[in-house]
Amino acid sequence: MKNTASLMFAALAVVAQPALAAEWELLRGNDQQRLSIDPKSVKSRGDETSFKYLVDFRQPQGEFGGKYRSIVVGGALRCKERLIAMKTYEIYAGSTGKGVLLAMPEPKAAEQRFAPVEQGSSDEDLYKRVCEKKAPAPKK
Repeated sequence: MKNTASLMFAALAVVAQPALAAEWELLRGNDQQRLSIDPKSVKSRGDETSFKYLVDFRQPQGEFGGKYRSIVVGGALRCKERLIAMKTYEIYAGSTGKGVLLAMPEPKAAEQRFAPVEQGSSDEDLYKRVCEKKAPAPKK
């Protein structure tokens, strides 16, 4: 039993590691929330580019086994077609994808399907940074 508990703890630590190791680049923000991307996570394979982004909240949000302050999302873009999809997400008690990992729910089927990037949305900020590679980080 002790070994099983140790293995489970080690597995959770490994799962939480990508968010802790990320160097977030701010794309958009206001008084309530920020959208950032981990530039080191951007990987292209065929016509699909995967990446991780962070939604960070100033105030604690809803309940996923506790109040949360940040969500780390594994996303994918099809740049030529301007399509985006959500592949994974991790919900953290702390800001910037740190603290207790509260949940790793499976994205809904609709979220996993590729959908058009909406003009003026945060998805478009992600598209510009990942696909056009020229969206500068906003200045404070």
